[in-house]
Amino acid sequence: MSPRVDAQRFLAAFSAQSSAKFCGCVVALLIGVLMLAPRAAATGPGVKLVPTSLTFGQQVVGTTSPAQKVSLINTGTSVLNISSITVGSGFGVSNTCRGTVNPGKSCIVSVSFSPTVAGTITGSVTISDNAMGSPQSVSLTGTAINGINVIQHIVFIIKENRSFDNYFGTFPGANGATSGTVSNGTVRTLGHTPDRVRDMGHSWNDSIVAIDGGKMDKFDLVSHGNVDGDYMAMTQLYQADIPNYWTYAQQFTLSDATFASTKAASFPNHLYTIMADGAETIANPSEPGHPKFASWDAMPW
Repeated sequence: MSPRVDAQRFLAAFSAQSSAKFCGCVVALLIGVLMLAPRAAATGPGVKLVPTSLTFGQQVVGTTSPAQKVSLINTGTSVLNISSITVGSGFGVSNTCRGTVNPGKSCIVSVSFSPTVAGTITGSVTISDNAMGSPQSVSLTGTAINGINVIQHIVFIIKENRSFDNYFGTFPGANGATSGTVSNGTVRTLGHTPDRVRDMGHSWNDSIVAIDGGKMDKFDLVSHGNVDGDYMAMTQLYQADIPNYWTYAQQFTLSDATFASTKAASFPNHLYTIMADGAETIANPSEPGHPKFASWDAMPW
């Protein structure tokens, strides 16, 4: 082969190889430019819900809880159009959105719990709109309990001249007392109430003395409350003394924060029992001139 032909082939090969390298560099450069170019910002409305779940505490069947609030925020760049906001059975919903939310603005979705049956109730608030990811939702959980409608009987056991601490001061878990301050400023452990007790003071005046403006430190000064140093007013019974009452307390409900309606004797408090009012009385009825029943204490109960 002649030298001219070899030279032509060499030039052709060099030219093709150089072109390929040059084209490769251009492609690589273009790819690099595309990778570095900033992406266009997303447009359209966006939805953010705060919080995304709500939990309601115990609610009596047939009643409605206070509302809990959810913020609906438009995080996008255009108007959010809301077509509907709905909620599952057992819950209620209202809102301040009025159908649209401007970019960067928010509205409030209020949710309440209105159970119709007892148990754990779950549901959700569902928001349908023109944002990506629609519909959005907020999960809901509530606990429904039966109320007074399930109570078949209410039984009043009226035991006069007794305090909560006299009967249940040692009851486990109750807000009871096993000691108390007396008029000389000392703290005494409550003694054991005997089976038979004398009639200690429980009149209006005795109550004022014992309570002592809220200090609760002069029960020993009520009439016959402390005779010969026995401090009978500062004693209490134990479970072994009144087992039936303790059984009631264990099986049903023990109210350790229930107090006398009035600081007075038997008659006014009995009126509260039957009509929730003492009729402005503070003492037992009396009729000094009556030939047989001059006072309440003489009545044949």
